[in-house]
Amino acid sequence: MLFPGKESTDSFVIAEVGQNHQGDVKIAEKYIDTYSSIGADAIKFQMRDNKTLFSSEVYNKEYNSENSFGRTYGEHREFLELSTLNMQSLKQKCASMGVSFMVTPFDEVSLRTVIDIGVDILKVASFDLGNLPFLNLINETKKPVVISTGGG
Repeated sequence: MLFPGKESTDSFVIAEVGQNHQGDVKIAEKYIDTYSSIGADAIKFQMRDNKTLFSSEVYNKEYNSENSFGRTYGEHREFLELSTLNMQSLKQKCASMGVSFMVTPFDEVSLRTVIDIGVDILKVASFDLGNLPFLNLINETKKPVVISTGGG
């Protein structure tokens, strides 16, 4: 069995939400409702600890994008993050809708958080393909893992 409830010959549909919820848990919940109702097997979100992930120079850099949610890149990224409590409620909603809760953690802090929440499936971003220490930590969780190779 590759994933919970699936045989190796079954397809497994992952609905990618990422951060399209724009930092709003109500939008994230609507994605779960919609994707679970049309047959998705997993709903995938992302989690970042921005102050760990980015240097202070990048975090504090002025961000002049027409799509910016903050004055600096850090403020923009923070706006897009859901809280741990929000992620816990999304995990519960996924369970109630019969779909797997899947998350791409972008750093060790986020990995520990989603493991504590009870993530069903982990996804590795393609830019982490060569991050062996992080991959080893993910392996130690014994959770099912999807590894993106698009950027590799």
